Amino acid sequence: MGMKEIIVILCLMLLSLSMEAIQPGEADEEELQTMLTTTSVNDSDDENNVEEEMETILGQIQTQIEKKKFGKKQKKKVLKLLDKLSAIADNCGDVQSEVKEDIKRIQELLQLKKFGKNKEARAEVLETLKNLYTKAGMCVVAVNGGYSTWSNWGQCTATCGGGTQKRTRTCTNPPPSNGGKTCLELNLGPTEEEQECNTQNCACPSGWPTNGVSCFYIDPSRTPDRSTAQQKCLGMGANLPTIKSAGERDFIFNLLKNNPGISNEGVWLGLNRRGSSFYWIDNSYAGYQVWGHGEPNNFGGHENCAQMYKGGGNAGKWNDNPCSGYGAAPSILCQKPVAH
Repeated sequence: MGMKEIIVILCLMLLSLSMEAIQPGEADEEELQTMLTTTSVNDSDDENNVEEEMETILGQIQTQIEKKKFGKKQKKKVLKLLDKLSAIADNCGDVQSEVKEDIKRIQELLQLKKFGKNKEARAEVLETLKNLYTKAGMCVVAVNGGYSTWSNWGQCTATCGGGTQKRTRTCTNPPPSNGGKTCLELNLGPTEEEQECNTQNCACPSGWPTNGVSCFYIDPSRTPDRSTAQQKCLGMGANLPTIKSAGERDFIFNLLKNNPGISNEGVWLGLNRRGSSFYWIDNSYAGYQVWGHGEPNNFGGHENCAQMYKGGGNAGKWNDNPCSGYGAAPSILCQKPVAH
């Protein structure tokens, strides 16, 4: 048998004894203090304790009201018990106002002159107590929300150059219930935090593909003058491309093939003629060379620069050409070392 059933049986027994006379000196101040202290909730986390505590107090009030002789001593006890009951009623959620009204009505009836001899007033109090027994079952402890632990930091929005990442937490430890407040209402802090991540410099700027050693930028714009192409690159901290191995040549050729904006004339190279030899713009000798058929031929005696073809019979190979006023007008490819 549960606590609730026991309390209900006790209440019925008290009703059957409503006509019994009290004994002189019963329930003195020490007894009242005992009554009040024994109605405290033992475990605030147990929602049923609110209902049990209310029913215990209601039973104690009923005991006093049903005594044949109801004087100042009994009135004092009941009023103190009603104050205790009113404090507990703060946990009654939707029926809180109704419970408070019932308590207020009992307090008003107790202030009537000769309440102890007023059968109608005492009967109304007993009826109101019955209503309060019913409402006690609707009273539960309000549980405020609490935050869970933080989640792991999410993925950074950038791999380099500075990005942000977030982590979150939820108001589920415990979740608010029975009219309890949320974590935000309790000012427990935010549900989300953000921090910087991957703040190191990028090896290559955005939009610059890399072969792991150099960063490359393609501008499909075509120009007949190599100096124009070189100035474009210098303005971005780069220069015209140098190709010193088959691997570099293959990487650049793939860049051209995968860019539909580049014509078959390809791009300018950072290659210069010095007599019968070629040197790169960093003044290193061009030991690795991939010339097209019949090239370099220095046609007209003034082909001192070079290009890499994208298409045609010499696709991926080089051609010497004039450094300015060149009608084929290759596009621009810029190259710079990766950042460390």
